[in-house]
Amino acid sequence: MFRLMMDFSGSNRGYGFCIYTNREDTKRAVHELDNYEIRKGKTLGVCLSVDNCRLFVGGIPKSKAKHEILAEMKKITEGVRDVIVYPSAADKGKNRGFAFVEYEHHKAAAMARRKLIPGRIQLWGHQIAVDWAEPEREVDEDIMSKVKILYVRNLMLTTTEEHLRELFTQACGGGCDCIERVKKIRDYAFVHFRERSDAITAMEKIDAQLLPGQKSSAQNPAAAAAAAAAAAAAAMANGQ
Repeated sequence: MFRLMMDFSGSNRGYGFCIYTNREDTKRAVHELDNYEIRKGKTLGVCLSVDNCRLFVGGIPKSKAKHEILAEMKKITEGVRDVIVYPSAADKGKNRGFAFVEYEHHKAAAMARRKLIPGRIQLWGHQIAVDWAEPEREVDEDIMSKVKILYVRNLMLTTTEEHLRELFTQACGGGCDCIERVKKIRDYAFVHFRERSDAITAMEKIDAQLLPGQKSSAQNPAAAAAAAAAAAAAAMANGQ
């Protein structure tokens, strides 16, 4: 099926959506048709489309916990599946003033976004900002099979790169040279391994492990780094 998006005058909007019968042809179409010159000087822009089910909600009181935000969103909108809340870098007992709300399907998210138009609904007496969250980019399986870097979040500002290197070296069971380098930025870090097998072993052992002062989470960066980038951009937009 191909859906060409139209405006009220009867003209098309310059874009459309094509649905294929299988994933392989979809990927091949993106590869072959992106930047394809359909006529002289006019090239197509083709990328994978996703049914976004996640909303960004800013303006949330920093004192509210995840379960409170989840309960409130379920009270005012339908189809809420989960909320993603990032702790403050300075105080892990507080959030960063925003959250990502995950819905059961795109239609539920679209209806919620329409309902939460600024000025219509407030949360705990606060004006909120609502928009679509940036979709997580899909990473090619061939690339994923070669990733040797872990993304570590929920760290304390006082956590050092030396401490992380020691922790992950012990977790992978390797020698002192199993890690190439560690790069920490505020409350998250990237740990570069020499071998993918060591990265996977360390991730399985350390994910959700309690460290002094915080709960850490080690993840393969394909999805986690995209979420972190979205959160960082949202925090900047929200003045955090």
